[in-house]
Amino acid sequence: ILSRRPVAAESTHETHDFIRRPYAVLRLEGVDLPLAFVHAASSAWPGGLKKRDAAIEHLAGRMAGEPRWAAVGDFNTTRWVPAFEALRRFHIRPPFFRRTWRAVPPIYGLPLDHALASPGVAAEVSFGPWNGSDHRPLVLKLSA
Repeated sequence: ILSRRPVAAESTHETHDFIRRPYAVLRLEGVDLPLAFVHAASSAWPGGLKKRDAAIEHLAGRMAGEPRWAAVGDFNTTRWVPAFEALRRFHIRPPFFRRTWRAVPPIYGLPLDHALASPGVAAEVSFGPWNGSDHRPLVLKLSA
């Protein structure tokens, strides 16, 4: 996480349905814009689908109470899955379809990592190169 402004506060959010994968919210000094960093549960694990969907629902509800916000991370779902409906209107679309998760074999993959921002927030998303991880880095540029 790189920022020109210092982090003024941080918090971790969990719900009873989502204990194993909390998400963090940072607030930067002098900026009224909470930043959520998400790593949702994988639907491939037992109970993971329910936990992933609960995390998305919880984040959407929490952010609905904020006038401006942004989020970035591994949501472990694509934006066309019904659970993502609550966040779809905040999705920052990259210039073209880019897979962010590399499946086995590596020629396949899905866009499981997303950047989101509320209306009125100047934001753009880009992707870093594959760097040894099974996920491509996501870069969210916000202008305050």
